[in-house]
Amino acid sequence: MENGTSKKASSLKIITAAALVLTYVAVLYLAVNPKVSNEYRLYYIDKTSRRWPGQSGYDIKVGEPVIFNSENDNYKKVDRGRGDVTEEGVGIESDLAVIYLDSIPAGDYDVTFTFAPSDIKDIIDIRVTGCEDEEEFFADPSYDTVVTIPISLEDAPEDNVIQIIISSDSYEEILLKEVTVDEA
Repeated sequence: MENGTSKKASSLKIITAAALVLTYVAVLYLAVNPKVSNEYRLYYIDKTSRRWPGQSGYDIKVGEPVIFNSENDNYKKVDRGRGDVTEEGVGIESDLAVIYLDSIPAGDYDVTFTFAPSDIKDIIDIRVTGCEDEEEFFADPSYDTVVTIPISLEDAPEDNVIQIIISSDSYEEILLKEVTVDEA
């Protein structure tokens, strides 16, 4: 009788150990390949984002303008180099400003920027993920400055984060009004 009980106990121990090993393997797999949003990945894992924008803070829809003003939360998409937010737009500081946009399927797009009139005399530089070159321009002191940059995204949709870097040698802020991603 004791022999049958010890076999059952040994079998139970082996099953318990196998279940624990499978659980540990699953935890290790999820640690290496976490299924998290791009916002979470940029802020907590990669540590490239300096501000937490919220769970869907970088999401955009193709064709709909992302308006940067004090009336909505889109200014949170400007991760670094963000100055004051007004009714008209968000101030982009002279150091490197970084904007993240997310949830864009693979394909070819035109990214259009609208800047408020500015007296900045220095070149303003824009670099966008999916574009080989950087775009340089001077702000118009009388009218809105509109800059369009063609990009190509080839990754899977969940990995398509557009990173926009705006910089200038000027010490003045430039006011970004909106960004639109349209199909090319």
